Amino acid sequence: MKKKIAIGACILAVLLVAGGLWYTRPRTFWEVTGMDRGQITGASGYAIESFYENGRPEQQVWEIEGLSPGQEDYEALLGLLENNTYRGHLSNLTAPFSDSQPGSEQWVTLNFAVDGELFSFNIPAVQTMTIPIPDSYGSWQYDASDSQLQAEVLQYLKANGE
Repeated sequence: MKKKIAIGACILAVLLVAGGLWYTRPRTFWEVTGMDRGQITGASGYAIESFYENGRPEQQVWEIEGLSPGQEDYEALLGLLENNTYRGHLSNLTAPFSDSQPGSEQWVTLNFAVDGELFSFNIPAVQTMTIPIPDSYGSWQYDASDSQLQAEVLQYLKANGE
């Protein structure tokens, strides 16, 4: 009887490990977001950088709007996102991440018009992308393979935004 329980426990452990490895496997930007590149009709984004200057908290905001498929700026922005792979957090399986408070000095939000619907996601931390859970206030978290994802997108918005 003990041998059957031990075998069952081992099988269960192997299944849990295999499931965790499968869930955190590297995925493309398109797999993670569920968007279809061919259905995107436009894009925009903004970045907020908070800092402390002369005894007061300050913010700088950069915004880019009106990007369309085929434009050089649009393709450059998508290139930054497509050049990474993304891994899901195991914490997504237990409690959705709430990104209502940035918790960092830099915050990037990107918006895409996809088949007549708005799809927004955030890059609130150095390597983390959060995607909203449909019909929920929470978000799923994904780590980018490039630890400089936020910095690269922020630099892009600073260089090309207003």
